[in-house]
Amino acid sequence: MGQIVEQAGGVGLNATTSADATRYFYSFPANKLELWMSLESERFLEPVFREFFEERDVILEERRMRTDNSPIGKMIEVFLETALPNHPYGRPIIGYERDLRNLTRPDIQDFFDRYYTPNNMIAAVVGDVDPDEVKRLAEIYFGRYQARTEIPDLEVAFPEQTEAREIELQLPSEPWYLEGYPIPAVNQPDRIICDMIAALLTGGRTSRLYQALVEQQQLALGINVSTGFPGDRFPGLMLLYATTVPGRTVDEIATVMDGELERLKTELVSPAELDRIKTQTRASLLRTLSSNEGMAALLPEYEANTGDWRNLFDQLQRIEAITPADVQRVAQEVFQPAKVTIGRILPQQG
Repeated sequence: MGQIVEQAGGVGLNATTSADATRYFYSFPANKLELWMSLESERFLEPVFREFFEERDVILEERRMRTDNSPIGKMIEVFLETALPNHPYGRPIIGYERDLRNLTRPDIQDFFDRYYTPNNMIAAVVGDVDPDEVKRLAEIYFGRYQARTEIPDLEVAFPEQTEAREIELQLPSEPWYLEGYPIPAVNQPDRIICDMIAALLTGGRTSRLYQALVEQQQLALGINVSTGFPGDRFPGLMLLYATTVPGRTVDEIATVMDGELERLKTELVSPAELDRIKTQTRASLLRTLSSNEGMAALLPEYEANTGDWRNLFDQLQRIEAITPADVQRVAQEVFQPAKVTIGRILPQQG
């Protein structure tokens, strides 16, 4: 398949798996639309899973590199298990080593038959194409699929938490500090406000935590935040994480970080600061939508996670409607000391 794609002028043939979905993608010349329909429909029509053991070894090696031999990889695995017990996001995306080693080809076939069903697949075609022709070809090629039993939607609630949870690992690593807080799924109204809060805290060199931790007090080498960690479809975490400057401690970072979170809860953000973040957020979204690749990536995400791809184009209005009072209200709801999970990586002694 790779050879056919390359010979026809295709580029970027790849696939990725996240907590919510597996994505297959590449870019073709616009006049190769029918070949794309043929290849993609064949890919999932009646696949034969050859080279199973070779590919399993590739995944095991990837796990060794990204988790077993990586201090932050080890921490993230334990962090999610602790913050999200009995939740699908609490398990590692790549899987546990014992499960990978016990995997069989029939397991792969069973998984494919259960989840790679027509009603569970979403395709996006973006480019210089005629929509009517796309529909006509899709009916010809993907119309060959047979309907199968639908998978019931998961009902996922955030695990009940009434006190802070903490993890400390001693590893051969520079010190890391992590804090995670429960936030709503991407289809909930307050989620866009969580994204705005994340941008206020770490969105560039003028953001609050970058200024406080990196520029002013020089406690951290870097500070980042991930909303919808590790996924967007169900309630997940807002994860804040930083590495320390040599000679400084994770406790110093924690004090400053928590002070900035408390400030969001007690003080209204100024209209000027909020407008700056809104402008940055809108510009970032528009940049993504300006490319075929970016739009093709976002359309299926919104269809799968919010129920309608059109919700993508409502984001600009949602961003504009956020007020300082909205930011304060959601900060008060999210940054509760009893709902935090804290992770510390400390240098191994001896």
